[in-house]
Amino acid sequence: MIAVLIPERDPALRESYRRVTFGADQPEYAPLPAVVFVGPEARVLTRWVPGREERAAIAAGALLQLEVLTFGERLQPVLLSVHDPRRGHPLFRPAA
Repeated sequence: MIAVLIPERDPALRESYRRVTFGADQPEYAPLPAVVFVGPEARVLTRWVPGREERAAIAAGALLQLEVLTFGERLQPVLLSVHDPRRGHPLFRPAA
């Protein structure tokens, strides 16, 4: 099972941010810890760690899938990246 990490435990986060938990008061959703960066974009960062089965499936060619519920509203920009907090920067970020 994929585990959710609390992003603020990463010493590489040098920008100003505030910690939030999305869905904390919504029993139909699992709470999602995140940080929201200060700035005009109000970027939201969540981090995930795939479990043994997910890592094996990805290594064998399985696809990562992102599903976003828009509830009929416009889709907001989304960015997936591979990040190593020990290096302090993304290892892989898709081309814009």
